[in-house]
Amino acid sequence: MNQPVLGPTVVAYADLPARYGVQYEIRPDGCVIVLPPPRWWRRIEVVTPLLFILLVIGPLFYDDATKGEFGSMLVLLIVAGGFGVFTRFALLRGRPLVLEVTASEVKVGNAQPVLWTGAPVTHTLNYPRAQVYDVQYVPHSRNIVLRVHGSEMMEFRPTQSPDLNRWIAQQLRRALGFPA
Repeated sequence: MNQPVLGPTVVAYADLPARYGVQYEIRPDGCVIVLPPPRWWRRIEVVTPLLFILLVIGPLFYDDATKGEFGSMLVLLIVAGGFGVFTRFALLRGRPLVLEVTASEVKVGNAQPVLWTGAPVTHTLNYPRAQVYDVQYVPHSRNIVLRVHGSEMMEFRPTQSPDLNRWIAQQLRRALGFPA
């Protein structure tokens, strides 16, 4: 019998990963999932100064402008310029989340574990593939749990979308050869 030849998997435009800008590649020994960094309005280091400008500096400028004084306008322009420079550097700091399953390892790059109180994780966590024994999506918390022999479990939330987190867990399970 003739066996069908499978080509590269093409993700349709309207599929779930494509809607969120997720890059997904199936490899013979695993897969690679790359998630873009969060949008600027979901990043606390960008939103906090913006709210400060709008709620504190903005009313001061409005009061002075109604009186015909424009000294606070200069302060507002300086603060807004500083905010622009700060925002640019904050946005450049955003790194994509990279989940990779290879023949020998499971790599989790730039994932922030749940309840992590230290500095943001900016490195890749590598686990031997043979030691990974479970990947689960937890519906009530919308987190993904990665369980590894000889290590604490890693619980992280890659996105705010429960559907996308469920899809990521399913793809990791498929790549690791776990039952769906």
